[in-house]
Amino acid sequence: MATNEFQVKRVAFANFTVPTSIVAAQSDNMTVNTDVYIPAGAIVTGVRYYAGGAVTVSGASDAIIRAYVSAQALCSNDNKLSEELIQTVAMPQVLVHADGIVVPTGGLLALAYGTTGAGADTLVGDASVYVEYLYCPDLDAS
Repeated sequence: MATNEFQVKRVAFANFTVPTSIVAAQSDNMTVNTDVYIPAGAIVTGVRYYAGGAVTVSGASDAIIRAYVSAQALCSNDNKLSEELIQTVAMPQVLVHADGIVVPTGGLLALAYGTTGAGADTLVGDASVYVEYLYCPDLDAS
């Protein structure tokens, strides 16, 4: 029987600033990689955003944010920046599948941005993203 030296439930963390170059009439038009690696075989169970300081997103009211690992979308495409980046509130993002997303190919956590309306030219501030996932590196050894 394999021992569990590491907790199976893990949380990845990255801090980010939304780029000001989100342009109108495109969905997921800009992707920014973090330096956080999510392994292949992980099951993502949640994505949350937290803006510890003041964040102004009025110019990005129609802009969306979506988390990816490699080419795997973790979240649905209807998550608006103005609803996700709220000061002092940790906001959960709607996942593509509510029960969890399997990551078939490991890779860097990336945040994709797009908008069908106004761009993000007035965005001020940054935020943090937390990605909760289940992963057992000993799975193949057991």
